[in-house]
Amino acid sequence: MDRLAPVRFSVSELPMAVKNGAGGNKHQVETMIAGVAVFDYDRDGWPDIYVSNGATVPGLEKADPSFLNRLSRNNRDGTFTT
Repeated sequence: MDRLAPVRFSVSELPMAVKNGAGGNKHQVETMIAGVAVFDYDRDGWPDIYVSNGATVPGLEKADPSFLNRLSRNNRDGTFTT
């Protein structure tokens, strides 16, 4: 059996903030603000990060660019480009 290299993690900021438009009315959707997927989007062997962002409440509209979803592609050096 081949030995796999250990997985190592380090802190790296992504240039985005998750936003859900919560107004304090305690709508159920305010508790489920976003989702994250780590996968090899461009099939280059390096994991990329996709963040699905929230929307305004209660209309669930992406009212401005701050609500847009983001794909961050791995630069293969510990950084990502969005």
